[in-house]
Amino acid sequence: MSDVVRSAVVHVLVLIVCLAFVLAPMTMVLTPDKHCRFLWNDKPSPKLCGFKIMTGHDCPGCGMTRCFVCMAHGNVIEAIHFHPWGAAAYVLLLSQIPYRIWALIRLRRGLPDWYFPYWTQCFCIFLGLYFVQWFIRLYYGA
Repeated sequence: MSDVVRSAVVHVLVLIVCLAFVLAPMTMVLTPDKHCRFLWNDKPSPKLCGFKIMTGHDCPGCGMTRCFVCMAHGNVIEAIHFHPWGAAAYVLLLSQIPYRIWALIRLRRGLPDWYFPYWTQCFCIFLGLYFVQWFIRLYYGA
């Protein structure tokens, strides 16, 4: 497989994942008791967090679905309340959509693929801050 094809496959896969994570929350709303439900169903979605079910404590991602639903509907302040780093993650995923489309257009035109050399460092910093906020929330019981 050539490097161009490999790059195109990666861009397409990332684009599909980002579209799913950005568009799926648009099909959901929050109930008055702050549970997520799909627009076509009156029942709240089931709680799927195995970590919380087993330990009774929030996992690092608890609140992320509600955060994404709020972000998809433009409620940024409420989204940050549910998960402080979720709003940033949503914006990051949202920004990947035009970037990946443009990268695919560049590859199709025979132009070189873009390379962001600090992606791994940025991801590690984001992941570290993600867990720091989780430890703070666990410690203070937020």
